Amino acid sequence: MKTKTITQGALVVALIMVFFLIFKGVTNIFNALLVPLSLYLVAIGKAKRDIFSIYLFFLVMCAIFFSIQIIFAIFYCGIAFLLAQLLAKKTYPLLAVISLAITTTISFGLAISLTDFFFLTEMSKIILRVINNNMITYSLLLLAEGSLVASLLYLTAKIARKRLYRV
Repeated sequence: MKTKTITQGALVVALIMVFFLIFKGVTNIFNALLVPLSLYLVAIGKAKRDIFSIYLFFLVMCAIFFSIQIIFAIFYCGIAFLLAQLLAKKTYPLLAVISLAITTTISFGLAISLTDFFFLTEMSKIILRVINNNMITYSLLLLAEGSLVASLLYLTAKIARKRLYRV
C-alpha cells in the first residue's frame, strides 16, 4: 500500500468520524449521503485490496468510537461499492439511480431493524409511533429517504469524480 493511499484513507476515515460526531439524530440523514460519497471518492483509482483495507479500517474505527453506527457503516460501505460499480460500468443514469434507491431503502430498513435488535434501541418503534403505527407510511418514508439520498449521491459522485479526477 502506498503512502498516498494510506494518508488519503486515514484522512477520509477521520472526516467520516467528524461526520458521525456532527450529524446525530434527525440530521443523521446527512451521514447517509456524506459517508458513502467519501468512501467512494477515496476508492477511485485504488486497487481492490487497498479499498478493502480502507473500508476495514473505517469499520474498525466505527466499532471503537461509534459502535451503535456499525450496522449503518457496513451498509454505507456496500452503497459506496455499488455506486463505484454503477459509475465504472457507465450504467444508464436512471437505472443507476433506481438501483441505488432500492438498495439504499432496503439498507436503511435493515440497518434500523438490526440496530434495534442488537443494540436494543427503539428507532423503528419511535418512528412508527410518530406516524400512528402505519407500516405503509413507514415504508414510503424509507423509500422517499432512500430515493433522495440515492439521487443526491449519484449526482454528487458524478460531479465530484469529474472535478477531482478529470475522468
